[in-house]
Amino acid sequence: MIVNYDLDAGNLTVKPNYGTGIYEYRLVTTPWQDSPEFSGVSVGETIIVRDQKGCLFFKTIETLGVETFKNSSFKLYPNPTEGKVSISSPQIIKSVAIYDLLGKRIMNINGNSKKLNLNVSQFEQGMYLIDIIGENNKAETKKLMIK
Repeated sequence: MIVNYDLDAGNLTVKPNYGTGIYEYRLVTTPWQDSPEFSGVSVGETIIVRDQKGCLFFKTIETLGVETFKNSSFKLYPNPTEGKVSISSPQIIKSVAIYDLLGKRIMNINGNSKKLNLNVSQFEQGMYLIDIIGENNKAETKKLMIK
């Protein structure tokens, strides 16, 4: 799937251009939603689209000559890992979901802490995506490498 978008004065409309399935949308900083429309969006943010089979697609909003860097409020370490990984934040971590690169959710953790320790030794070597939701529904997706 290729994810296209229109960005006009901070208003964003996401346009998946493959298939007719049911999609869910989010920015790295927002929870999942059914609507493909966002407001208050800036260059450098990442759009995430999930299809009905759970596959994830990513697209960073770009404009030539402009770079935007965001500070992450969630720390993921060690990364890469050989089996155990910690997630810490200055805010409460409400939930964590781990996905393989096919978009299949392979782990889901409910948390109520500023630090979570996860055992990922049962997963094969490779790249995974971790979806972290904090208090006030602040969300972030990070890459995790298991070696």
